[in-house]
Amino acid sequence: MASETVAAHPSLYALKIKLLQIYDDISNFQPPPTRPPILDSSIEIEPGEESQWIQQEDIPGLKKLKESIRVDLDLLEKFLNNTQSAHLPPLSTNAPYLIAVWNEVLCAPPPVTSVFKTFTFTPEPRKRGTPRAPGAKVDVVAENGRQWIRVNTIRNSRMLSEFREIDSYLTESLLDAAKANVTEGTNEMPRITLRLTRLDPNPPEDSDERTDPRISQTINMLHEMGITVELGERNVESLPADMTPAVQFESTIRINLDLSVLIALISDLTHAPLPTSIEEANSRFIPPQEYPSQSSSPAPEFEMGDVPIDLAKNVRALSNQLLQEMGKGMIQEIRDRICSISDVDDPFSKVEFWTTPEARDRCIQIVSKIGGPSEKRRANAIFSDYVEPKSNLTLKEMEDLFWKDSRFPTRFFPLLPIHLYPSSEVPDLSIPLSPPLHAPSCMPMFFKALGKTCKDILAQERIPHPKALPEEIIRKEDCSEIQRATVTKANPRLTAHTVLSMMWGAELGWTTLTANRTSVRAILREMKLARAAGRLEEFERKQVRNIDAAALWSSETDGPKVDAGKAAVWVVDPRSLAEGMSSHAGAAASGTETKLNWLKLAPLCIDQGRAG
Repeated sequence: MASETVAAHPSLYALKIKLLQIYDDISNFQPPPTRPPILDSSIEIEPGEESQWIQQEDIPGLKKLKESIRVDLDLLEKFLNNTQSAHLPPLSTNAPYLIAVWNEVLCAPPPVTSVFKTFTFTPEPRKRGTPRAPGAKVDVVAENGRQWIRVNTIRNSRMLSEFREIDSYLTESLLDAAKANVTEGTNEMPRITLRLTRLDPNPPEDSDERTDPRISQTINMLHEMGITVELGERNVESLPADMTPAVQFESTIRINLDLSVLIALISDLTHAPLPTSIEEANSRFIPPQEYPSQSSSPAPEFEMGDVPIDLAKNVRALSNQLLQEMGKGMIQEIRDRICSISDVDDPFSKVEFWTTPEARDRCIQIVSKIGGPSEKRRANAIFSDYVEPKSNLTLKEMEDLFWKDSRFPTRFFPLLPIHLYPSSEVPDLSIPLSPPLHAPSCMPMFFKALGKTCKDILAQERIPHPKALPEEIIRKEDCSEIQRATVTKANPRLTAHTVLSMMWGAELGWTTLTANRTSVRAILREMKLARAAGRLEEFERKQVRNIDAAALWSSETDGPKVDAGKAAVWVVDPRSLAEGMSSHAGAAASGTETKLNWLKLAPLCIDQGRAG
């Protein structure tokens, strides 16, 4: 590099050094991680799962910013390497503008969803083969689409000569585009911020810039039009170490229940008196001490005292669920979350619970096979109209039956009645129901993407579970086995009824309450695959991010915003049907049949509690 040229143009050399630093920073840049609208109430999370919902996303347009910086770097290097440049005027460069855009990426309210994005003046998407519609360029789309930032490095002297152009270029086009591109899921237009890095309404006396009252008048006019004007460069040095927004999710007032949660609500683990110690919890599910001597199989090996090795895992699983219940009861957690719903007055009296007929039918089938007396009574109370159509129980009688012998008082939270969706597998909101079903007028995009993914999964073939038994065995009257639920061909880890439940919640914009963490992870993976394959392209055009803009409202706080949004999914720890497996139940009965049932029920109870 020609030292004479550098000495003649020190400001250009400084810009080059700054651009080189930014170019390297973009190459290593990772935006703050975001997470889907999932409310996780789990007490115990397996090692490595603490950030399981966190997803890293690239920022569209950041590559274009990097390429623009590379172009300016090449021009600067060519100019500074030329010895003749020392005698030339300074090179005109976009460096101040590019630097200011990068500073906005770092400092703007997260998450930043796009850089250098053009918004058309009409909301309709462009059809293939047609010319691109005119639009307005936004330098940085921040706060998940709620804020548009335009950067301009105009100086006082230039602004004085270009008032008319600025009035049209910086304001009218942006406002027209903002009106045509409201924030997804709302009817609100994005807030427009104009960052004027080198404009000073009151320059110091020794400055070369001129003072003119029209500058202040123009800024006031922009404010009156609803545009926020910010002057000066961003102070990147003062950025906090962690700019990740603190996101808090809450349930909707109508809650969609899947099979795993129906089982958990019925489980005796959820209602029975709690042990007074960990030792008592660990001993509650020790099986009967005697095993049938008629068995021709070799005597099982033992561990955990008298628990066979092949059952030790199931005993531990039930004990862990009981320990989780001792930490904080699931029913207490549900009640607390309902009472904290922020957008409804008196949510406790207005909450509703819904489920699918498929989840109801399978729940009744499972409880009738492996449930204990109290668990069967609770299932009958929840679905009395279906189990005993002629019973004609009143709501109070149903509640008394459900809460009988529970450690919680009657109607600790208003679970009943549980409403049923229509039997049709694809949600049809035209079917009249009481209370009526309707989706919100402004549906969050994450819910739409989730619903579309579930529909695509269910549109494919359904296949028997890999561990399904032959139907001729299941149909035998004396068969004590429960047939495995059918699974989806798209993902054999997903049962059809689980995807159907998730689809109903997503289509209605309601929170789905589930104890099936594995299925939630599997559906998120399917969403990721669908997005990569372009099946969610319509949502991509609308800037769907993992935290959906429409699902959030912001509180007025300093620093990173603390947001509260509606959760699409609410995950709780599973509770298995375990009444018949407790040591008390085993001691109360006697004989070979009880001991055989214990051996049969152990794996079934665990499987149904975890996955439904």
